[in-house]
This record gives sequence, structure tokens and C-alpha cells, in this order.
Amino acid sequence: MHKTETGQAVHSFYQTLHFNEGTDAKQDAEAIQSAAIAKAQLLPTFQNALQQANARHGTVFEAGCGIGWLALSVEALYPDINLHAFDFSERALSRAHEIAQARSSAVTFQQCNLLDRASLGAADQADAFFSIGVLHHTGNFKAAFQNCLSLLKPGGDAYVGLYHTYRRAPFLAHFKKLSDAGKTEQQLRQEYARIDRRTTDPIRQESWFKDQVLHPHETQHTVQEVLDIAGPSYCHISNSLTGEQLPGTDQLALIEKRQTIIGEKNLTNTVYDPGFFMVHLRKEA
Repeated sequence: MHKTETGQAVHSFYQTLHFNEGTDAKQDAEAIQSAAIAKAQLLPTFQNALQQANARHGTVFEAGCGIGWLALSVEALYPDINLHAFDFSERALSRAHEIAQARSSAVTFQQCNLLDRASLGAADQADAFFSIGVLHHTGNFKAAFQNCLSLLKPGGDAYVGLYHTYRRAPFLAHFKKLSDAGKTEQQLRQEYARIDRRTTDPIRQESWFKDQVLHPHETQHTVQEVLDIAGPSYCHISNSLTGEQLPGTDQLALIEKRQTIIGEKNLTNTVYDPGFFMVHLRKEA
């Protein structure tokens, strides 16, 4: 399933990484008690799209579900959606199945390779798909994104969360500078913990550190790139940088480049900022 060198490296990384896991599946299941995760990670326009899909018992896919945190949170918010979650890590899917069982969840978890179109199933069947923090690790963002888009029915919604070319740069440059200066992995880990204070759980914090700082492969992207790859068959609904309004190409480029300044300011103020952005698109009916 993991034919490329990049694919093999990323797969091996997630097979050994306890990414976003708690002590056990029961603890993780208990942590997903509400829809807070979905509300935090999904723009309001996409939440509205999911609400509509929920009303008609629609089909929704998650591309790159990990251990199922977001998928299960979406289910808590929209229980009538027919939700399918994909990942290529057997380890992550094993934990996802355990958590789903503990929650009596109806989410379907299955293994797939986002670069293998045949493994995703039939085209034009989904009311929506979402993918947060995954497509930039595939080794071929464009192909993975286009494969996901092909799942959508006319009128279907696409939602992606990616590392931003400019917003991500200060974070990466900071840790590269430390690494080039000879800082040890333990010192890098301590610096990450100083910046990212979201949890005191040592297992979860270790997984976040490795994912953010030691990941074997990532790419960075822009809103404009997402729009260009999707093409004229998809209309912009919203994005996390400019909201529902999409400025002209030149103005958007300026806004995107200014993200570096925001990233630098957050780093200076010790505000955790991995350099993320989200885009919501809709396929023309």
C-alpha cells in the first residue's frame, strides 16, 4: 500500500508514534464527551454543511482520521450522518476501533492510501469530506487532494486543514536553527513543551512534539494553491484567513505573505502556532 519512499517513511513513523493517544482507549473514549473538537476545528460554514448532510442522512468521509478524535466528535454533533473515516496506519486504526467500540459508535473506520484512488471507493458518492493535517504528509498533496475531491457529489463540500507556506515558516525556522546549533532531541523537546502548553499528559505531549518537530515529511501550501488545484468546478465558501470573503488574487497573495509576520509574533510571545489554515470549497451542482 505504501509504494513510495515517502509513503513508507510516513507509514513507519505513525506505526510507532502514539499520536494524540491517551493512556488507553477507555480514557480516550471518555475524553470525547461532546462535539467540542469538531466545533474547534471546523469553520462555521462547514458545520452548516454537515448539519444539512445530517438532516438528509448523508455520506461524509474523513481522509486521514488517525485514532478517530475528529470523526467521533463530528458523530457526536451530527449523529445521523453516515460517516466513514480513512487512514493508512494500522496502529492508529486499531486504537480508533477500540475507542469507537467503547463509545458504541457507528463510524466506519477503514484502511486506505489517499494516493491510491481505487482504495477510496466509488466517485460522486459523498455529501462532504474533511481532512485536517493529513494531505501535507502524503508526498503528493495535489494527487491526494484531487482523489478526495473525486468522492464528492455535485453540490458536495470539501474541507481541508493544511500547513501554510508563510504561517508555518517561523515555527520550522526556529527549530531548524536550534537543531543546526547542535541542540539535542531532549533540548528540542523541552523547547517545544515551553511553546505548546496545551496538555500536561506526557504521552500526548510527546506525540505532538514528534509530529510537529521530527516528522519525516511535510509540505506547506496556500489558500490560492488549494483553489488552483480544485479548479473552476469548485467555489470558495470560506477560509480561516479571510473568512467568507475571497479577495482578488493580488490582495490574497499579500494577505498570505503577511502570515509570516503573525507566525513570528506568536513565536516571540510564546503562543503555540503550528501554522495552520483551513479552506471550505463546494463542488458545483
